[in-house]
Amino acid sequence: MICLADNDVIFKLAACDLLDRALHVLGLFRDDVFVLNTIKYQLQKQRSRTKLEAKYGPEGVKRALEFVLSVHEIESEPDPNDLATLVAIEDIDSGEAVIFATTTSSADSILLMGDKRALTALCSADSCSSICARLNGRIFCFEQVISLLCAADFDGAKANIVSALSCDIVLQIAFAGQLDATLEDVNDGLNSYIADLRSKTGELLII
Repeated sequence: MICLADNDVIFKLAACDLLDRALHVLGLFRDDVFVLNTIKYQLQKQRSRTKLEAKYGPEGVKRALEFVLSVHEIESEPDPNDLATLVAIEDIDSGEAVIFATTTSSADSILLMGDKRALTALCSADSCSSICARLNGRIFCFEQVISLLCAADFDGAKANIVSALSCDIVLQIAFAGQLDATLEDVNDGLNSYIADLRSKTGELLII
């Protein structure tokens, strides 16, 4: 199975040191993962790296760079018509547009997406109805991945997540009790965000 992952989800999972565990719960290997070629340059340039370290931590950025250098770069050409449609939409950045437009030639791919605004914008745009139809049931959002990690090993996932809460506002809310947070409380928080995103994105998210 091919997995296309956006930069945001990689940064967040790297901050929590959960990249490989996330792949495991999704039944994936590093060889299955494809990322944008821009992410390694973003991680290697000192100016952008400094900004990333402020949010995801020096070790998180180091793990992210090691990860992206060990997986594949997206080489398939995005559909030019889809790409032109997507880049014109506010809240969908150029990288996310490339990922969405590349799925034309990757019919068996799934997507790991960390930016909920992009998914909402995609589903809200009438011009993207055919793209949404193609992507229905093929997208994992960040909160779904965290939910799966907690189901597999809550104490282990929690220990990693609470050390990196600054990387994501949803994690800050769901793990408000930090090490005292319970699985039930965390699930309530995550499921609330997942349900809200489903209400805004139709059938995009994998069930």
